[in-house]
Amino acid sequence: MVLPREILEHIAHYLSANDQYRCLNVCQAWYHAFLYFLYRFIRISTNEQVNQLYYALRENTCLGPLVRGIALEKVKMIHFGMGTHLKEIEPTQITQELLDIVDQRCIYIEELDFDQSQWSILNRFPLHLLFRLKRLPTLNFSDMRIFMKSTTTDGHPYRFEHLNQLRIRGNDDMFQGPSPLLKLLSFIPQLTTLVLERDDVQNKYKTPILTLEHLESIHHNLPELQDLRFVNHFNYGISTYYLHNSDTIIVSSHPKLRRLTLEGTLQSYQWIQHISKAYPSLEHIHLNLVHSPYSNPSTMEIVPMQYLNYKIKKAFQRIAAHCPQLCSVNIRGLSTPLWLTSKFMSIQSSKPVATDMNVQFYGLDSDGVERCLALLTEHKTPPHGHHLNLTGLRLPIWKKKIVNGNGQNVMSWRETIRPLRSFHNLTRLELDAVSMAFIDGSHEDGFELDTLLRQLIHLQSLKLSGSLLQLSDEDPHDNEQFGLTELILHRMFFSPKIMTYMSGHCLGLKRLIMYDCQQNEIAATDNKARITINLDHLMLDLIVLYRVRHPFQFAQSRAPGARFMRLNSTHWFHVVVGEASVCKAVPVMDTKKISIIQHSGELQLLEEWDPNRVRYHTENEWLEDLTFGYIDICCQSAKKIFLDECLI
Repeated sequence: MVLPREILEHIAHYLSANDQYRCLNVCQAWYHAFLYFLYRFIRISTNEQVNQLYYALRENTCLGPLVRGIALEKVKMIHFGMGTHLKEIEPTQITQELLDIVDQRCIYIEELDFDQSQWSILNRFPLHLLFRLKRLPTLNFSDMRIFMKSTTTDGHPYRFEHLNQLRIRGNDDMFQGPSPLLKLLSFIPQLTTLVLERDDVQNKYKTPILTLEHLESIHHNLPELQDLRFVNHFNYGISTYYLHNSDTIIVSSHPKLRRLTLEGTLQSYQWIQHISKAYPSLEHIHLNLVHSPYSNPSTMEIVPMQYLNYKIKKAFQRIAAHCPQLCSVNIRGLSTPLWLTSKFMSIQSSKPVATDMNVQFYGLDSDGVERCLALLTEHKTPPHGHHLNLTGLRLPIWKKKIVNGNGQNVMSWRETIRPLRSFHNLTRLELDAVSMAFIDGSHEDGFELDTLLRQLIHLQSLKLSGSLLQLSDEDPHDNEQFGLTELILHRMFFSPKIMTYMSGHCLGLKRLIMYDCQQNEIAATDNKARITINLDHLMLDLIVLYRVRHPFQFAQSRAPGARFMRLNSTHWFHVVVGEASVCKAVPVMDTKKISIIQHSGELQLLEEWDPNRVRYHTENEWLEDLTFGYIDICCQSAKKIFLDECLI
């Protein structure tokens, strides 16, 4: 029996590209179904695949009409905070030859995506291809005027009849003066998705102010807009005109907008009020905001904080009441009491649709954390309406002293997270140990990995910071398995037993990221500076070991982590400074040198690492790095391993 094409295409969703390619040769009926699915949307992750696609399109004219979308791998960064980051994925380079052959052969293509850095290497972008696309690659705002000029003939601009998704990135003021952004938007009134993104967030306090007039200008040019995002860092302020006429201004309703994202500094509570009135059909709201009401230069009077807080609370309650379709709430940065109120939760939990929440508890003491968790638990399953899906949470952990009849007790993190056990959709959790100081790794009540995983059995991503990670005294069960796929440790002490435990009980772990961490136990008697990470049963996608120190380094010394690494007891590497002061990992082949690294017993403990000292030594200065020890890591496989910023 020949399966219908629709069923074959549904099956293809669950197959890798290699398996889909094998299915082409099963029979003639399968060939056409899987060929269409294989080439309908093409994802390219290597430069070699770019060449393969070019030759495939050039040699086989039947493939081009099947293609609806092509996406090249874009740069992906891992941010540690305080301006520290590393590049996890390099962008795949597009070629002018591929762009030209796509223009000639892929006559029905609708989407083309590549990293915005690739615009500079292209000589030209074929106009016929440009005007066929529904989604453009990310544009650099600095090149906007050049782009506008290239899409204009005889002083009249082309209209992008098919384009409905646009992403623009840059650090310039996008709305200053005769804005090329608004001019471009006027040519694409059918746009449904607009993403504006800033490059550099380190200079966030000099970011130009985005006013409500700018927001209304966007909606004026884009009446069909459904998804609007301001990403990385914008300052959301208010103009002097709006400030003095806020009572008489009529807020226009934009019922087509479904999704809104604001990231940056909230300088004016009127933005939250505006959202509550302008978007009655809002379904998804993502706010990553820091409230800074006194940084708005147009605000001449100092408004009492109690008044501002009252206005923001009322605005959030209005959002819940006037957005009946709101089903996804993602809020970070804002002080939790400003939005998480009993009335907000009552309105939201009484709706006929479930609400997904991914939130951060911010600006709370230990009592405030307890109250907010109790509020979430209270509205998890309301008497009427649907339940609350808490999918992600960032939680500050305090040591709280309780006075009772028996004296003074300390409430641990176990009691704090106990209410979370009732949220079966909680897959992402961040715990920040606020009062459990990162000093010497001798905490009596550090985090216990096995306890966390047993209490929150649905966790997939876990981030811990500021304490000790250890195992409980409870004996592990041999057949006990957990679904954890990502573990991030920041400023944490850890035991080698943790790694062995994950190797046996977290077989699905794919990402391990350790930043500014320190081993707190000696794992080997032959070398006190050996850092043991035993993951021998795991097949990982990514391992990041950034400034990981051995037990005999002072935690507050700010000293670098280990500079040497042994991988699977065979391969040795050394992180050194290369050309242009860029670090690199070089293999170590000299057996005598390896023996010295393994058995060096001399440790020069650094009480404070002088910031004026060189960050990395040269390859010939390898003896200087012995004091930092070496990392001994074992795993079944790992696609990428970083030692500091260097890819091994």
